[in-house]
Amino acid sequence: MRDWEHVRIDTGIEVFFCDLHSPWQRGINENTNGLLRQYFPKGTPLGGYTEAELDAVADELCASE
Repeated sequence: MRDWEHVRIDTGIEVFFCDLHSPWQRGINENTNGLLRQYFPKGTPLGGYTEAELDAVADELCASE
């Protein structure tokens, strides 16, 4: 995130950083992490999966919305 100012300037999108130790400020992120943990336990290196396998998980999660 070192270039966050450039992203904000180039896109016009406001950038928000949550306070440390405040997971309630990261609701979507925390929920997504929980969903991904069903497929990839914490600490699982994703480098061992193909792009097709990762896309299949993403497609399944998007279909369940």
